[in-house]
Amino acid sequence: VETGNQAGDLILHPTNNQILLCATSNGLYRTINGGTTWTQEQTGDFSQGSVRFKPNDPTIVYATTKNRFYKSTNTGDTFTNITSGLSIAAQTNRMILDVTPADNTYVYVLSINGSNALNGIYRSTNGGTNWTKTSGTTDIFESIQAYYDLALAVSPTNADEIYTGCLNVWKSTNGGTTVSKLNSWSNPTGPSYTHADIHYLGF
Repeated sequence: VETGNQAGDLILHPTNNQILLCATSNGLYRTINGGTTWTQEQTGDFSQGSVRFKPNDPTIVYATTKNRFYKSTNTGDTFTNITSGLSIAAQTNRMILDVTPADNTYVYVLSINGSNALNGIYRSTNGGTNWTKTSGTTDIFESIQAYYDLALAVSPTNADEIYTGCLNVWKSTNGGTTVSKLNSWSNPTGPSYTHADIHYLGF
């Protein structure tokens, strides 16, 4: 990885601790020798995207740049850009993803548009091959700063339960179709206060 690049996700293979993938602003890099050497496996700016192994099948890797979704079927050696149902590159400024062991065929993408407002929540139920927009019209970002703070997490026990973050945390129990707000960033004395810049959610 070259000096001066930004780095985002760094993921470790679940059964082989010599294999890691690192998302950077200069591409997606992989090591198969515990970090001694790294190879750029895919060009693009992945620094604000996501990289995930498919639960229980790490030969499959998913990754997002600002406006592209990639899938690997050989543990990250090569990647293919998937567009079926995600043909929104021209109007996308950032995409992040998450997966769940509750159903390892499910993949979720949270996308923002060119104005940094909500583009949509997208779901694949066949391992990232085809996509459907699940989200309604509720503004879960409540701002235009999702280029800076954006988070997505899927429950490990319920594939339809997802959480998003920007200013507040929102929850859906039906894959994004309807959502409810869980906290209030603007009420620092309230019982559900969190700071407004939510960069990460995880179980």
